[in-house]
Parts: sequence; structure tokens; C-alpha cells
Amino acid sequence: MANRSAIEWTEYTWNPVTGCTKISGGCKHCYAQRMSKRLAGRYGYPPDNPFQVTLHPDKLETPLKLRKPGMIFVCSMGDLFHDDVPFHFIDKVFDTMWRTPWHTYQLLTKRPERMVDYILERAYRRHFGWTNYSRGAIAPGDILSFEQILMRDICGYMDISEGKEWACMHPELGDHRGDEYTCASYECPIAYEIGDRETLEEIGVADEYDFDSDGYVQDATEWMRIQSRPRHAWPGNVWLGFSAENQLAFSKRMPIFRRLRWELPKETILFWSYEPAIGPVDTTIPYYAEDTKPNWSPFERYEFSEGSVQLGVPYLNWIVAGGETGPKARNVEPDWIRSVRDQCIGAEIPFFFKHWGGKNKKKTGRMLDDKTWDGMPITHSKAIKNQKT
Repeated sequence: MANRSAIEWTEYTWNPVTGCTKISGGCKHCYAQRMSKRLAGRYGYPPDNPFQVTLHPDKLETPLKLRKPGMIFVCSMGDLFHDDVPFHFIDKVFDTMWRTPWHTYQLLTKRPERMVDYILERAYRRHFGWTNYSRGAIAPGDILSFEQILMRDICGYMDISEGKEWACMHPELGDHRGDEYTCASYECPIAYEIGDRETLEEIGVADEYDFDSDGYVQDATEWMRIQSRPRHAWPGNVWLGFSAENQLAFSKRMPIFRRLRWELPKETILFWSYEPAIGPVDTTIPYYAEDTKPNWSPFERYEFSEGSVQLGVPYLNWIVAGGETGPKARNVEPDWIRSVRDQCIGAEIPFFFKHWGGKNKKKTGRMLDDKTWDGMPITHSKAIKNQKT
């Protein structure tokens, strides 16, 4: 089972990867490294170097055992996007997240450059088929026409190179049937034909078909239900975040991370973890880039066009802040937290204050200016009830 978590902004942790290496000032007193020493030689942690980056294939399907919807923090004891985690293993983590749409997954990294590289290369393709159509998330059970799957290459396995004649390159079918092979709905590896009257009535096309006495179409239909993950299909239940502990880290990582806003479906939750807060961060400082406009601010909104409608979506949907914990914790200045909170309020971005940290985080508590700040993005079907204190 996934582990119940004491982290204030989640419910469970899932660690298919553990271990990391320090890359910036926020890593100096790493909680996960301290914890790994207690677990050395147990639960898959190497006995001699427990914080060595370690893959745990036996834990890949852990979330499937949790049938009740939950908020799951992925790799609380490591970084999924560490250089020592191969993309083919990250693929398997994303496959599990796609197969469990009843959960919400929170991914956090100090390596946004590798997160972005992975997502754009392996986890999502914004445009596909013969059009500039931008696809959203695809979930198990979604109903699509065979024409959509084929002509727009929603499956992601179509080979339309010269002489291939729409050959399917899915690994279950391969390329062994020759150049003349054409995709067929009846043997599609990612979806199956829908032939029952009830479902066809639900999508409003039952009048187009003749049914037998058992309520099934007499001939084939073009409607199909997705059953396994299409290549490059984005799981709509995944939140992505980066950690930055001070201005230096934020100014380095945010310009890389923000690319995900216009590459991923606009509904995707993107967030920043300001923990451990070891220095002030001013998000109003303008950044300069050649790709979109001369300057931009991290708390601005990116303008999506949908026909004649312009939708302003924040670069960041959520901010989490907190002080450092542990015996050598560095002090956090209240004005650092207030400043980020006020910037969030001004930009209408949910703000979550985790705790003040210190040697005894329970003693220092979570109160900021006489209240707790428990802002969460409003997307999850089951928001965390009665926020932990």
C-alpha cells in the first residue's frame, strides 16, 4: 500500500525511486537523506549508501492497491527526474498514474530541465495528426471514434512514412506484417470496439446502427473505448511542481519550468514549493525571453486561444511554503513568507503555508498572522478534509 503521510498538503507518499544528490543550498540539511539512514538495509534502501539513487520496480503498481481516491506525493524520498533515473523507468511511473485516474499525483523536482525534457520527449505530444489540433488529457475508458484514433494518431504508434501505408508500430504488433499492413479497429492494442446499445445511446449514435436481440450491433462500429495508455497520452490527474528555496534557485528554475504551461493541457496544475525557505523570493522581478515576449512575470497569466475566446491561465496554479526542519534547521524570516503570500493573494493563486519548521515543527506550528493558510487548487474530486495541523 501507499504510505499515509504526515505532510500537510498530501495524503499518501509513493516512492518508486529513492535517493538523490545535493544540487543547491536547500539540499544542505535534506530530510530524506536523514530518514534514509534510519532505513539503511531495509525496505530496499542500500545498507552502505542508503541515499544512493535506487529504483524500486516492485513498488510501481502500489497505487493500484489503493482503491479509495487519494492525493499521492510521488518520490518524497528522492527525485523522479534525477539523471540516474532512466526515462524508460519514468515511463512506467507515468503508466501507473494513467491507469489510476481516481488518484491525484503530485510530482516535485529540483531538476525542472529534466522534467521538461522527459515530458516533451516521452510523456506528451501537444500536436498530432495532420492538423494543429492540441489534445488534452486522455484517460482510461474515454470513448473516441476509430477515425480520431487513426487519422489524428491519438494512439501515437502510427507510422506514416513512405511505403508503410499506416502501419501500426505498437510493440504488441510490431512491424512484421509488411509494408501493406493497415490499422484495423478490431485488433487495436490501445482500444476496443463498442458494440452495445446502452453505450452507443449514451454517446448519441445508436440510431445509426442495427442491433440483434441481445442489444449488440450486427456489424462493426467505429466507436472505441481506450483501454491502455496511448503513446504520449497525458494523464490528467498529475500535478507538476518544482522546488526553489531562495531567489537564486527560483530565478534559475522558474524560466525552465514555465514552458510546461503552454506545452501541456491548460488544465494541468503547475506549482512551486518554497521549502525550505532560506531566503526571500520576489516573483515580480521581470524575466526576459525570446520565445514568447520581451519580459514576463512568474505570477502572470499565459493567454490560451480557443477560437475567439482568450483564456488567461496562471503560470503557477499553487504555491506551498514552509521553513526548514531538523536539528540544524536554518531560520525562516516571517516577512519572506508574508511577501510570497501577499504576492499570491494579488495574483489570485492559492497559497499553502506548511509550517515554520525548526527543531520542533509542532511547537512552532502553522499559524501565519493568526490563521492557517490552506489554499489548494480546486480540481481534485476529494479535497483534503480538515487540513492536518
